[in-house]
Amino acid sequence: MDSFSLHESRQHGSPDFPFSYFFVDETHPRYQMPYHWHKEWEIIHVISGEIHLTLDDAVYTAKAGDVFLVRDGMLHSGIPEQGCVYECFLLDLHRFFQFSEPVKKHLRPIYRKRITPYLQYSCSEQPELRHLIGSLSEACRRHEANETGVMPLNCSYWALSVNFLQ
Repeated sequence: MDSFSLHESRQHGSPDFPFSYFFVDETHPRYQMPYHWHKEWEIIHVISGEIHLTLDDAVYTAKAGDVFLVRDGMLHSGIPEQGCVYECFLLDLHRFFQFSEPVKKHLRPIYRKRITPYLQYSCSEQPELRHLIGSLSEACRRHEANETGVMPLNCSYWALSVNFLQ
């Protein structure tokens, strides 16, 4: 397979704020997520139903409340069951944290791939994650996906991810 041809080259967010949010239900044009990769990290949160996710060569069935982390450059796709609703948060970690030394210091091992965060989390088993993803989703749906609305939540998400690894 020619992975270069699967590169999703569209820009997510802006150069100043490299973050995008997608609420995906059956009416969304990319409800069936084709096999692709991009330079951004992606958080996929299943709101309801089930989706079959392929991350590199592994296949997972994600259910309501599950959160998957797709690292930069990872080939992935999704085939939702009828009625599935999910949301995707995409961010370019390299650009997102380039001006924040304290955050960069703690995230450097992740974005240099020295530590790999878990790919799958369950919101039902981790109340901190459920609250954080809920807050991030709410901010995006209220169209507050800007530096003041999303930056603290993204920092909290990554801090929580690093915490899970320890």
